[in-house]
Amino acid sequence: MNKNTAIHLKLYGLCCIIVFVILIAVGLVINLFTPGSTLGKSILIFIPVSLILGLVLMMVLLKREKSTPIGSKYSEMLREVQKNGYSDRFYEIVDEGAALCSEKGDRDSNYYVSFMLYGATAYCLKKEYGKALQYINSVDTTKIRSGEQEFLDHGETLALYFNTQMGICQGMGDVQRAENVLADAGNYIDKYYKVGGLNALSIDDMYCAYYCVKGDYEKEFAHAVKIMEAKVPDAAKNPMAYLRYLEVYCKTGQKENAEEMYKLLKQSLMNPKNANADILMKYADDVMAELN
Repeated sequence: MNKNTAIHLKLYGLCCIIVFVILIAVGLVINLFTPGSTLGKSILIFIPVSLILGLVLMMVLLKREKSTPIGSKYSEMLREVQKNGYSDRFYEIVDEGAALCSEKGDRDSNYYVSFMLYGATAYCLKKEYGKALQYINSVDTTKIRSGEQEFLDHGETLALYFNTQMGICQGMGDVQRAENVLADAGNYIDKYYKVGGLNALSIDDMYCAYYCVKGDYEKEFAHAVKIMEAKVPDAAKNPMAYLRYLEVYCKTGQKENAEEMYKLLKQSLMNPKNANADILMKYADDVMAELN
């Protein structure tokens, strides 16, 4: 979404809530001190009407935003990821969306950032690290570190950015670059890591990648445990945690544990079927190959 539009919608929603609360308070006070007051009753009647009108207006604005060429392409990308994962069509959509943003001079928008981060994440999983770097390095990090972005998503975009950057470092075996990414993420981690939820999940996975490239598998395992204990849906955390467990077992030569974890990973991806099951199992197969 265009960042300005997103901010306006969020501010509008907050304003509606504040006005709603104020009107209720005023109506109740008037009724309390002047029972039967027409004004108090009118305010209380106006409250649900204004709320409904406000919600309708927000829905119209949101629908209008999504109907733009860039908004439509973004929605198409999300549908493709949910249905078919990182398919060939997914990569085409990402490039088409990025091209639309560039044509409109809108490379600062949340849309462009999302296209690039989704693309970088997908290429990282495919172990095409050069491509992943090309995508993620096109993101203007001054924008995703801004107060406006923080207001919009409470750091989720930055969490994905740092996690993807560290995954690339792990894949390339670049220890120095991993140190630089971790140092860069320092202020973010101090501010958001304790919040929990998906932010913490991404940062724990980032730490797993960092300690893996450093060869400290004990600490990698500790962060994998944190992923498994996170209070988020199993479908969001289990494949991530199982992959990290598997990685540690394979790196440390624990064949029986690795084989058991491989089975658990496969089960978690197939029941229910994860759209990216094939690419994740290919990644797991490559990890298991280190045991042989």
